[in-house]
Amino acid sequence: METENDFEEEVIYLVPHTHYDAIWVFTKEDYFYINIDLILKKVVDLLDNNKDFKFSI
Repeated sequence: METENDFEEEVIYLVPHTHYDAIWVFTKEDYFYINIDLILKKVVDLLDNNKDFKFSI
């Protein structure tokens, strides 16, 4: 019977995705706020606090 220590470490890649139709619901300023201010700033905070995390655009 295999134990937990018999397994190799796995790498998990998380690829978030979203799609907005241009100016369909929000203004371009709203989209900028949603995408840059909210999402990317949180990503930078996560990267700063977790040195083993990677981020790619």
